[in-house]
Amino acid sequence: GALAIVTKSGTNEVHGSAFGFYRSDSLRTRGALEEGTQNFSRYQTGFTLGGPIVKDQTHYFVSAEYVKEQNIVLFRPGGAFTDLAEDVSNPFNQLMFMGSLDHQISDYQTLTAKLVYESYHMNNFHVGGVSDVSYGNSLDRKNWNLLLNHTWVIDDNRLNELHVQAGHRKYDEPTNSTAPAEWFSSGATLQTGTNITGHILGDGDYYGISDTYHWQVMIGNSTHDIKFGGAVQWISEESDIPLYPN
Repeated sequence: GALAIVTKSGTNEVHGSAFGFYRSDSLRTRGALEEGTQNFSRYQTGFTLGGPIVKDQTHYFVSAEYVKEQNIVLFRPGGAFTDLAEDVSNPFNQLMFMGSLDHQISDYQTLTAKLVYESYHMNNFHVGGVSDVSYGNSLDRKNWNLLLNHTWVIDDNRLNELHVQAGHRKYDEPTNSTAPAEWFSSGATLQTGTNITGHILGDGDYYGISDTYHWQVMIGNSTHDIKFGGAVQWISEESDIPLYPN
């Protein structure tokens, strides 16, 4: 499958926007299954800004968004452990950024650079149901992607597009506990201790370059679009999933 995304770019005038959202825990009705008084609030803010560096030639556009949420997961063990039930705090925060730079090299050539970045952190990942706090993990994720694009209008019938891409992703899931994992009733009533997947780590880099040549040909009364090109991609991925560490 493929995913196509359209993003904004700067113009000859400076334009921007900003927004904010806050949801207070006091403005909600507690869920029927909740037992405690854990906070359930959300704060979200962001902005966009775009404009010229050199009018009619070089423009910029940036946007950023930050989300911070105090969430809740329900720990509900079964069997002889029902008295241990509690509502567990499950907060997360996320930062997202996008920046672009567009430069008109000439009447026939343009250069575009786009950078996307995301940072995400969550506490008590994998907690809930019959899994207690000790069985959970933290989740840290950082990703970025850089895309460079050169477009050349050779003449009325020919166009060339060159794309260069680089990116990096990293995720880290340290455990909440180092105690031996214990499953009661084969894990159906209570799961406690170190999560059996252990401290998961992942790291990856990818680079790619592609070029597409477009040629529009008139044959008689019909028009034909011919495309040809090539692409090279290099990917390096490393994952560590230490099953049953304790």
